Amino acid sequence: MKRKSKILTVASVAMISFAQLPVTAFAADTPTTYQIWIGSTQVTSENKNDILSDGGSVKYDPSIHLLTFDNPKEIKGETKDSSWWSAILAKESITMTGTLNMTKNSNLSDELAIWCHGTDLILDNFKVSVKGYDGGIISYGNNIKIQNGCDINVNDIYKKTNWYSYSIGTAGKIVIENSRVIVDNCYSGIAGNNSTSLTIKGNNTYVEASNIEDGEPINTKCLTLGDNVQLIKDEANGVYIVKSKNYAQTRTYPTNIKFEYNDKYHQGRFTWDRVKNADRYSIAIFYAGKWRTQTQNITTNSYITPKTLKPGTTYKVAIAARVNGKWDTANAIRHAVTITIPADSPDTDGDGFNDKIDIDPTNYDSINGLLYQSPHKIGIGYTDGEIADDLTINDYSSDQMMNIDKQFKYQIDSSEDYLCSDFSGLMDMFAISGEGREIVSDLIDKFINGTGKSINIQTNDGIVSLPCYTSPKLKEKIYKDDQVQEYVKTVKSEFCKQIELNNGDIVQAKRAMQNIIENTGKSNIAFSKDDWGYLFGGMTLSINDLWGSSVNIDSIEVNGNSYNGVLHFQLYDHFGLDQPDVEKIYVNLAGFRAWFVLQHYDAFNGKYKPFINVYDYYVPFEGEF
Repeated sequence: MKRKSKILTVASVAMISFAQLPVTAFAADTPTTYQIWIGSTQVTSENKNDILSDGGSVKYDPSIHLLTFDNPKEIKGETKDSSWWSAILAKESITMTGTLNMTKNSNLSDELAIWCHGTDLILDNFKVSVKGYDGGIISYGNNIKIQNGCDINVNDIYKKTNWYSYSIGTAGKIVIENSRVIVDNCYSGIAGNNSTSLTIKGNNTYVEASNIEDGEPINTKCLTLGDNVQLIKDEANGVYIVKSKNYAQTRTYPTNIKFEYNDKYHQGRFTWDRVKNADRYSIAIFYAGKWRTQTQNITTNSYITPKTLKPGTTYKVAIAARVNGKWDTANAIRHAVTITIPADSPDTDGDGFNDKIDIDPTNYDSINGLLYQSPHKIGIGYTDGEIADDLTINDYSSDQMMNIDKQFKYQIDSSEDYLCSDFSGLMDMFAISGEGREIVSDLIDKFINGTGKSINIQTNDGIVSLPCYTSPKLKEKIYKDDQVQEYVKTVKSEFCKQIELNNGDIVQAKRAMQNIIENTGKSNIAFSKDDWGYLFGGMTLSINDLWGSSVNIDSIEVNGNSYNGVLHFQLYDHFGLDQPDVEKIYVNLAGFRAWFVLQHYDAFNGKYKPFINVYDYYVPFEGEF
């Protein structure tokens, strides 16, 4: 009996002990599942630290309901909920953060990018790009909050069905605070017609929506603006912007894109505002349903098109910038421009100015209303139609320079920094002090670091864009020169005389001016060099002599027997060297050799560019006949 009693006692203890163990001790092999799916993968307690099995690009912290993205390469698969598929599905409230780029790659007809079914969604310091889905960022019936420095881009959400095709939407409330949100080319805008409330607030908020087909880009019917936040509507272009009044956006794409067309050569020129820290620009056209890059090696804020533009044709053009090594093509496409090449219009004299604007429509002029052109045209050398040799770059090998003078060996073997230092050292000899030194220092800086501006030059090979610059102080100094003043005075006086002699016939007065100016001898402007101040005060180094000049009628009006208008005087020279410049005594100066090497040495691949000094003066005139 004692033996049996002992056995029963042990069994009883065992039963009690097992009963008292926690349930989780038996469930150790069964992972906890969360109502969150990334692609076709459900988040569990086992995979939460590496949901996609790629080293941890997506992680989930259930204790604070935080889903973190570290730029996963691909989200594979989809999950279906109700009648919709989604790339990311959450059926419990969740916060998302990190970096994520999403582009639809399935053939499903109803796929949402981020879909929260019956739960709140918070995006916190989340940088996400969503493109091409049938719905963007959506919460069904609950709330969406975008906060703390989010950068949200939603593009090409174009499922024309119901409210699920929102770019960003919910039947609940949406709050955007201290974040940047961009929506473009979508069927429905931000907080479409079913949203009950949209609040945009904060001191560092920027929200932009454009190219929306159905309804307003931003639903203003349910919009509440926070303090210091303003709504800007551009109804003509279909763009709504809500932004903090003190918002300072760091722009990574070109703006103020302009286009000029030359119907003679069927070429055009694009210009745009420079982007801070951009080292390259690219240009693309939309053709046959795709964006096609034309070039991506533009280093200035202008571009000359090929000679293949067809009159009467419309082009959609995008210009992108590379900032800190990254191309912003999304914003370039978002801010693309549409240009239409004018249909051919009468140009009787074939000078590129149609008869409607040509001051002298039956006489060929390289500049509209041209009164005088010096033998040396701007940017052109001794051979007509060829770029001047002192403006060429990247065209001498080390052997070719050694053939000019053996002293070039010292510069060929020097570093770029040393060459720039030698070049700048010329100021110590030819621009000793004062304003002249400031002028030369400015010109050398533009040679080394670029001018940021360009001018179109007509050559035998078509239009070429060359760097140019106007030094304000040098411009003023040149205009005050006695010979320049005499030149301006003579041209103005002679033109007025011709208008009066020809009884107000502007065309006949214009045609007489070329010979008259040449015969006066005033057109050959040679600065006074009779003092040491010219040589050592910076003028010799900065300009020495003018290469040429032109005068044209900028505007003119004739009323009865009176007339008035403005003459445009353009003087120019080249801040660069050609071979004859270093075959003179100057080859013995290291600074001049350094200058030539920086400009012409093919090892630098055209990095350092000479430029055209351009000085434009507009002089009014008037009189009676």
